[in-house]
Amino acid sequence: MTMNDVPVTATHDQGIDPADLAAQYAETGLTCSESVLRACNDANDLRLPESAYGIATPFGGGMSGLRLTCGAVTGGFMALGLALGRKDASEPVGPSFEAGKELHARFTERFGSDRCSQLLGDLVVHTPEQQAFCAQCMGFAASTVTDLLTRAAAQAPEADENTTGTD
Repeated sequence: MTMNDVPVTATHDQGIDPADLAAQYAETGLTCSESVLRACNDANDLRLPESAYGIATPFGGGMSGLRLTCGAVTGGFMALGLALGRKDASEPVGPSFEAGKELHARFTERFGSDRCSQLLGDLVVHTPEQQAFCAQCMGFAASTVTDLLTRAAAQAPEADENTTGTD
């Protein structure tokens, strides 16, 4: 099965928790980064084209299985960049950077680290225990991204009102 074969089973608009969606994607065999990116995309209607999902593949397993930065975090960062990142150098990096810092802070506060090796500790890879723990990490990241994007969307009209008529 390729990533393009993975069915979308629900979206945030249908009341499905992004954490549940990330777990569903992981159960199909997607990596942590792929599952979080896809869940965030679907839950927040980010409209990432199917052809672009592969960008998350080498980030799984803590950066290609190296057990460095957790794939749930990097998948979340990709989703934040997709939604809040700038389109050219004239735009500010602030919204994307601030959301990324907040995701990182919340994740490390919750789990104590963003490093796959520290998060997994002595857990054996591909065991039910490891998969359950990683599902917690993926769910937390996907839910946090959705919270951050919801907050950013709520603040956007405020920003537009403050700049109206200042040209």
